[in-house]
Amino acid sequence: MPLIGMNGDTEGLSFHIDGVRRARFLYPVPAKPCGLSPGSNISDRFEESKALVDEAIFNLQRFEDSLDTFNEKTKPFELRQQFDASDNCWTYRLVTKERFPKQLEAIAKSVVHNLRAALDLMVAALIRGGGKVVSKRAGFPISKSKAAFEKELGSKLENVPDPVVRFIRRLKPYEGGSQALWALAQLDNLGKHNQLPPVAVAGVAVAVRTAMPGVFVAPDGSICLGGGPPGSTPFGHDHGYLIPEGTSPIRIENDDVELYRMDASIREVVTDVTLNAAFVTIGPASLTRNQPLYEVFTYLIHLVQRILNSVERCT
Repeated sequence: MPLIGMNGDTEGLSFHIDGVRRARFLYPVPAKPCGLSPGSNISDRFEESKALVDEAIFNLQRFEDSLDTFNEKTKPFELRQQFDASDNCWTYRLVTKERFPKQLEAIAKSVVHNLRAALDLMVAALIRGGGKVVSKRAGFPISKSKAAFEKELGSKLENVPDPVVRFIRRLKPYEGGSQALWALAQLDNLGKHNQLPPVAVAGVAVAVRTAMPGVFVAPDGSICLGGGPPGSTPFGHDHGYLIPEGTSPIRIENDDVELYRMDASIREVVTDVTLNAAFVTIGPASLTRNQPLYEVFTYLIHLVQRILNSVERCT
């Protein structure tokens, strides 16, 4: 009978079998709150941009509501386990049973396009406010390089007040400068040409619940061996679900993907394996770095709001 030991620290729990550490599970990092507020504080001078930002916020919430409804009704993912005798491991695979509806992709594209257009309309409002005609090339410059940005700056921002031009230059809206603005422009371009990877790409991580075999905690807090009175829980369950060390969210681009491989020797201390998070992302990883779509879009909305407010203060 193997001797199993468990010890914990501020980061997680470690399990030893016959004196050898065989597994470590980390406490999950709490999610940071990320709230959105309407663009009501944006100057009426940029009325059209303000309307597009508010529309982006509305559509992002619509996306979240539609996604929740779809997940609840269809249960599109299934976590399956299988024993691999050749490797003496239990494997856990995520099987996609149904793709996300195209409606979600269309809503996501509208959020991106509204935010990109809000910046262009801001430039147009500044030009018209100076009594000038808006040219076909006028718009908020986001370029593929610093050199391209400097080359386009004159035509894109012709008749725009100098303080605003200096502010936009400080933003570095080009690849290698502002990653967020570059991602916004590229996502918008991909969406226009129907090349935006579908929002049916999910980032998934696993979580496990662990316990010491045969050890229970009674309702009164006492430790019981081999069992316990009604209401007792396995010793270790009070830590909740933990994240296996060395694992990270996986980009799901196939219908059947292996998420986690667990040595059979620790199966006795792992009482449950579940999905810790199944979130939707969008676009190439080089642009959005596999971050959840909601967080990406929330950041972009805040960024556009800050730019509009900063430009108002410039003039």
